[in-house]
Amino acid sequence: MGWAEQHDPRFQVSIQATRQRGKSGRITRAVQSNGDPVFAGNRLRFKAHVTEPIHSAVWWQVANTGGHARASGGLRGEIFKAKTIAAKVSSDEAENWENTAYTGRHLIRALLVRNQVVVATSPWFHVNIYAKNVPFRI
Repeated sequence: MGWAEQHDPRFQVSIQATRQRGKSGRITRAVQSNGDPVFAGNRLRFKAHVTEPIHSAVWWQVANTGGHARASGGLRGEIFKAKTIAAKVSSDEAENWENTAYTGRHLIRALLVRNQVVVATSPWFHVNIYAKNVPFRI
């Protein structure tokens, strides 16, 4: 993205996640980083919690890992703006939605950017995903 990286202790960001199952979306449950596997077919809502003295933009990065994503052409690593549940650019940059599809460990983090400088990054949030009939490999 052409940004410099200079972490500033005044800026902090962390992530919390919930999963949503079904089309009605009424059932949600908390997801712990590196916790129990989440089955394919769920929607995950990631919320960035920001402590900042001055406004900064929230960007996201997802890294899909494992043979299932690789074989399906689903490896990722790009930095992007938050998406809605319908995969459109979100007006709430602190809320990003992802769909589960590929067996493996997947990582997501939030980055705070101010004046073309990354001032804070969240720790990587690990999501273990299991798709039926696909072995789990990291």
